[in-house]
Amino acid sequence: MRQLLSAWTWASNSIGEHYPLVIAGALPKKNDRFYDDFERYAEELEIKDSVRFIGAVDEDDKAAIYRGAACFVFPSRYEGFGLPPLEAMACGTPVVTTAFSSIPEVVGEAAYLIQNPDDARALGAAILSVVVNDDLSQRLINDGLFQAKKFSWQKTVDETVAVYKKVIGERIA
Repeated sequence: MRQLLSAWTWASNSIGEHYPLVIAGALPKKNDRFYDDFERYAEELEIKDSVRFIGAVDEDDKAAIYRGAACFVFPSRYEGFGLPPLEAMACGTPVVTTAFSSIPEVVGEAAYLIQNPDDARALGAAILSVVVNDDLSQRLINDGLFQAKKFSWQKTVDETVAVYKKVIGERIA
């Protein structure tokens, strides 16, 4: 989250008035010793006026939030799968994310991938590019919708069952 807020310092002056950075999800409890006060950090970075912390989002409201976004930013470096970028793509939202862990496998070439998640300037430039470049945004939307269709819960079930059958078949043989 700190990385995203730092990246926003590079984009907010150009687009923040019309496109605020919306941070969805519950923040850590303030009395937690590992808590990072992101609202205070946004104030320190002088971007507080263009950042909205909306808190936890009900599952039923996620699609509307994705669809309302000019782009979805996922600056993660450790992911087991990377479901949020896939959800955003399925909703027709262009995605900016990192080329780490399983994320490139999930998003394919349908997202704007940042090679160094510690490079706030590159992340900010990517956000700005996707928001202001209509051709880039539309390409990411189209590619994202296509990429998202490659994944489904039914396909996951079918592939998992196939693995179990193979393992069981090898033990019987």
